This record gives sequence, C-alpha cells and structure tokens, in this order.
Amino acid sequence: MTLKEIWQTLKDYFGDGFVQGTAPLRFNVHLCETNRALNNENVHIGVHIDENAMPLFDSLGEVAKPPCTCEHLAALCRHIDELNEVSAEETCEYTMRDTLQWWLHWHGSLDRQDFWKHLYVAFGTIPDDLLIPPEHLLDGTFRFLGHTGQDLSAGLLAEGVSPEDVLYLDMCLLRQYFVQYLEKVDPGDIMWNMLLEKTHVMLQWRILTAATTPCGVVLLLARGIPLHHNDNVQGQKWIEDEALEMAGYGDALSLDLAKEALGILKGEPTESVTGENRDQLKAELRWTYARSISHLDTLENAKYLRRYATSGFHFVLFNERYRERLSLKRVKMTPPMRELITAYTVGTSIPEKNVV
Repeated sequence: MTLKEIWQTLKDYFGDGFVQGTAPLRFNVHLCETNRALNNENVHIGVHIDENAMPLFDSLGEVAKPPCTCEHLAALCRHIDELNEVSAEETCEYTMRDTLQWWLHWHGSLDRQDFWKHLYVAFGTIPDDLLIPPEHLLDGTFRFLGHTGQDLSAGLLAEGVSPEDVLYLDMCLLRQYFVQYLEKVDPGDIMWNMLLEKTHVMLQWRILTAATTPCGVVLLLARGIPLHHNDNVQGQKWIEDEALEMAGYGDALSLDLAKEALGILKGEPTESVTGENRDQLKAELRWTYARSISHLDTLENAKYLRRYATSGFHFVLFNERYRERLSLKRVKMTPPMRELITAYTVGTSIPEKNVV
C-alpha cells in the first residue's frame, strides 16, 4: 500500500470525531466543554493531583483553561490530504527495556501469557526513536527484535485477543507509524508549526504519536477486563471508548508534567509546550491533564485505567529512558534486563515462567 492508500484506509476505519473532517485523527470528547468532577469515589486511586491543589506545588502551579483550538485538527488533516508520497537493533533493545519498565509501573508483573502484549507496546514505542515508513510495518521490511507486524498480530491472536480487537490494535499502530513518519519527514516543519501554541491540537497530536490509547487497551486485555458495551463488536467499540481516550491523555500528560518539573527536554523544539509564552502553555497543559482525569473518573473502567493514566508522575523518576534524556548518554543495562530482552528476540523461546 502507498502512503496515500494507508491514509485513506485509516480515514475509512476511524471516521470523524467531534470535529468534522478530522478522520482518522478522531477524538470523541470535547474537553473544552467538560466540567471538573466533584465528590467522586475514585479520588483515592492513582497519584492524581486535583487542579485546585496544583497551585500548592511550586513545581506545578496554576491551571488555565486553554482557548478552544480543536477545529484546527481538521486543518492538519487537510494538510496531510495534500501531501505527496514521499535496522537499528540496539535501539530496539533499549526500546524493549523501556517497554518492560513501563509495563511494571502500569501492570505490576511481567506474565508470560502477555508476551505479545509487551511486544505491542514496544512496537508502539520504536517509531518515536526510529524513522520507519509505515509501509515497512505492513510488508514486513521492518522487524522489531526479529518480529514483523504480522508476527505481532498472530501472537496477539494466540494469546486469546479477539480478531476484532487485533484489527483495532493493528489500525492504531498503523495510524501511529503514519503520523510519526510524517512528523519526521515534514518539509520545513509545516505540520509542527500548525500545532504550536494550539494546546488542544498539540496534545491530541501528542496522544496519537505516543499511541497511549491502544496501550491502555492491551493493559485491559492483560487484566481480563470486559468492555461495558451492548454488543460484541469489541474492536469497533474501542474507537468510541471515552475512558481509554482520557487514560491516553493522562498517561502522556502526567509524563509531560513530570518532565517539565525535572527539566527533561526543556527548550527542545518538539516539546508540547514549545512557544513564546511557555508559562501560559504549561498552565494549559496542567488544565488539560486535570480535566482528562476528572472526566475519566465519571466513566466505567476508570478504576482499571487510573493507575495507567497517572503513572507518568512516578515512572519518570525510575526509568532509565528519562535519566538518559538528562545525561544525554545511555545507561548500561543490568544483566537481568539484558537476559530478559534476549527472551523477546527471534531465535529464543518465550519464557516458561513469569519473570516478576
């Protein structure tokens, strides 16, 4: 498939969200119109800090509702419509390390029956570190630790994931590779300039490039959590699931808040708060995070997703990925981690027992 064909396939599958003309970059919840949740029973779950309490922390500060720029997502889609078609084994190993460390924060254990779910998160992380044409994911040219995208789909099916859910996860991965690729090859940073100082669209793009929503799906699948929907077309319903969308915001933005507090990547051109008025943009980032968690708390599955949605506040302190961002050099892997990554590489067998 060509890039143009992939883009059209994604548009046909995901459809528009609350803004017309935004397929396939759809979002279902208009956060600008949401309200702060009061007296909810989820307040004791996770590490969330309420928006009214954020000013009590010097490392956080005031929250500010950003002006609504959600309609601008349609302009991004039109820009992509107009575009023409236009191995790094060690990096993959470090990405697998990052994945396993994230999973331990999110889920608490590395169970052998979730082997391919772990690899799914890794497949969703590597395009942040490598330039991978999306067609290479489809045709098997790109391999992660020897595994192709087709291997990944087959492995998820073998773990009992339904065909409908595997299709959803496949399409999310393809969409992520597509937008990550365009972001990296966009001439003159045209798309990035379209995002600058438009907080909602910038953060929506952030969620898409990080694939945090489908990662929430594999976590639910790993825990055996059923969907609360009225029919059995699960994969299609994931597209419309607001709790997963809010958890995707939470995971990425709690990380961004923690990175801002620690000074990680401060001043880099790809920061989500890049712009002339950083203090205002940071306040808008805090508002968006707080409101996404508040809305999550009103939805079913919140109690299963809140740990994931608030995890950026603590994994940023422990995971080598972020220590490396500060030191600008790799942290040597521990022997147990090196041995574990070998178990995820083609040519070795799936671990026969749980690691943690």
